[in-house]
Amino acid sequence: MSAATSQSPLSTSEPAERLRLFADDGIRLNAERWPAAREADPAVALLVLPGFWRRAASSGTRGICRRLVDLGEVTALDFRGHGASAGRYTFGREEGRDLAALLDHARERGAKRIGIVALSMGGWIAADLLARRPQTYPEVRCVAFVGTPEDPNLVRARWGLDLLPMITFQDVWRPPRLRPRTLRDPRPRTSENLAKIPIPAAFLHHRDDWLVAFGDAEAQARTGGGPRTLVPFTEGGRYHADSLVHFLPGPFFAALLSFLGPHLEAGAGGAGKGRVA
Repeated sequence: MSAATSQSPLSTSEPAERLRLFADDGIRLNAERWPAAREADPAVALLVLPGFWRRAASSGTRGICRRLVDLGEVTALDFRGHGASAGRYTFGREEGRDLAALLDHARERGAKRIGIVALSMGGWIAADLLARRPQTYPEVRCVAFVGTPEDPNLVRARWGLDLLPMITFQDVWRPPRLRPRTLRDPRPRTSENLAKIPIPAAFLHHRDDWLVAFGDAEAQARTGGGPRTLVPFTEGGRYHADSLVHFLPGPFFAALLSFLGPHLEAGAGGAGKGRVA
């Protein structure tokens, strides 16, 4: 899997490199790479998967990337139809190909231990791919699911004026390109996929999430397959997924790093018990 890179100065708001990857159906994908901190383990890679209508360049995505570089090299993906990637978004039908291209690229760069941070619909895509290819990616040591729906078809938004501060206008003006007829495709629930994935998983979810019910995270945390950790947030408003980065950064990153760090250490395996916070 080849990738072309273009250098740009690393600042507080820009990644070091923009990557061009290709899914196995030929779709060109954009990604952003953030170099690991000097003291980080070169064998560790972190992959950040944005949710629907979010990009690698979204402020929440980049906020996560900046905080993860102490653990290893970080790469965030534009799923097809989003940002600078080509194609049209298919609500999970084809996006596993995009994640597979990103995983292959991380392995080509020498990653031995991979952690995934998957937001909202990005979590459904990650669970689906790993369930369908359970033996293909032994380097994946853990996945943090942030506001991931059980079934995208069953999501019911609870609108309100209190959501206005959570709107990121940089994303509003960059809508994804869609293949709408795929929205109602039958698809397995996230918990059904998780039962087939024997690696540690954490579920970071606000109890009053306006888009994805907290019960979805509870159902996912009850699955077998591997250690499961449920981390509920209660402070503030009805935050969904990357809104936690903006409005609850302290508790959110404390929980995220405390989950990822131990599972990405040399010698760490999938053994251990999950918890419910």
